[in-house]
Amino acid sequence: IVYQDDSGPHTFLMTKDEIVIGREAPDVWVDLRLETSLDVSREHARLQRTPEGKFRVKDLSKLGTTVNGVPLPRSLECSDVHRA
Repeated sequence: IVYQDDSGPHTFLMTKDEIVIGREAPDVWVDLRLETSLDVSREHARLQRTPEGKFRVKDLSKLGTTVNGVPLPRSLECSDVHRA
């Protein structure tokens, strides 16, 4: 996963089939921790790799999640997310 947060560009190697992505917070465990504003929730999204090699994203946030600039449906899983 290639992403950028307030500390610059990063690459995260997804070695598990499911990870949780969230904001820097000492009291919450996430796999991919972002250093960013309060717009990102402490537990923001769940990314899952299916046995078929596709990815699904579930929005866990209060303010919404976007993938490649496209908002995900609220409280629904978005399947067949393409790699950027």
